[in-house]
Order: sequence, then structure tokens, then C-alpha cells
Amino acid sequence: ESEDLFYRAERIDGSLKSRVFPLRNNRLGVAFENVSERIKAQSALHESEEKYRLLFENASDSIFIIQNNKVKFANPKANEFGKFLGIENGEQSIFDYIHPEDRKTAIERHQKRLQGNYLPQTYSFRLWTKDKKEIWADFNAVLIEWEGKPATLNFLRDVTEKKKLETQVQKVQRMEAIGTLAGGIAHNFNNLLMGIQSSVSVMLLEMQKNDPNYDKIKSIERCVK
Repeated sequence: ESEDLFYRAERIDGSLKSRVFPLRNNRLGVAFENVSERIKAQSALHESEEKYRLLFENASDSIFIIQNNKVKFANPKANEFGKFLGIENGEQSIFDYIHPEDRKTAIERHQKRLQGNYLPQTYSFRLWTKDKKEIWADFNAVLIEWEGKPATLNFLRDVTEKKKLETQVQKVQRMEAIGTLAGGIAHNFNNLLMGIQSSVSVMLLEMQKNDPNYDKIKSIERCVK
């Protein structure tokens, strides 16, 4: 009754496994195990993993994990974006590439998130490229565990063009506001001038040309016009 005497068989689809083994008196015993549910679960898990892998690898956003201030795992978009920033390998701190004016806030938020504090998941900051160009990014992060230690799963999107458009729209809106204000001032000022002109016209009608003030009143009329 050694294990070497056992025989194993299974259905083609793998859903049923059997084991044939010898008994006394030249008899054989057969044990069956239905593993169809396990196969279904494994298949579902594999399908789910494949979907997430496709999403991760083809995402238009940079997706990466930060642990100890360094990138530990990244999708292709994040690697491409990292080269754009000038990150040669994973040894540099990701925060070194944040604009100096935004760096302190970004680090503080990251530390608070690691401590489990509630923070808005999404915020914006500026980054420096390897050519020292300023770009804007929307940043979203959630606390996770990676290889048994706290880390953050991060999503980053380059919104530089969006910021430029917003700035242009704001400039146009400011100009429109200034135009509206200037138009209102001009309208009110014109009403005042019309009142002055009417009064001057009445004064000239009642005044002789040889009046010593006639030329002065006439000068006021010309200035008003």
C-alpha cells in the first residue's frame, strides 16, 4: 500500500479528479474529488486579474506605488512620465521633482495619509521636468499595504494644458469685467457731461457776446463736447 501504487486520473476539463489505489484481496479502491467550483473560482480570479492588468498597463493616467518616498511599482504611463521628469531609476525621492513652492505641502499630505488621517483624495501641484519646465498635475492617492508595509497607491494626470486654458479663460473674464466696468463708468460720466452741456447752453443763450465771461463759458462748452 505504498504511494507508488496509487494511480491518478481526471476529467479532460479538470473538474473531477480521481485516485485509484489497491486494496487487499486484489481489489481496487477509487476516490473522487469534485474540484469544479475551485476551477471556476480560479478561472474567475484569473479573468479578474487579467482585466486589472489591462487597465493598469493601458491607463492614460500614471499609476504608481510610493513607499519610503520612492516609486516601488509603476505602470507604463508612469514610467514614461518619469523619464519626462528626468527620473532615471527608482532610487530618487518622487518629492524631489515637485515644484519647491508645492513640495512641503505635498510631503505633509503624504505623511498624514500614511498615518491614516482623512484627507481629500485629489489635489493639484506643480512638477519640474528635467528641462526645468513647470507642469501641473492632478494627484489622487489612497492608503494601501505593499509587501507588508504602509504605502500609497497614486494616480497622476498631466493637466498643464487644462491649466493654460483656465488661465486664458480667467484673463478673458477679467477683461470682460473691466470692459463692463469701463462701459458703466463711461455711461455715468456721459450723463454728467450732458447735464453740464445743457446748463452751459442755457447760460450762453442768456449772455451777450461782449459779456466778460462769455469766452470762458464758450471754452467750457468746447471742453464738454
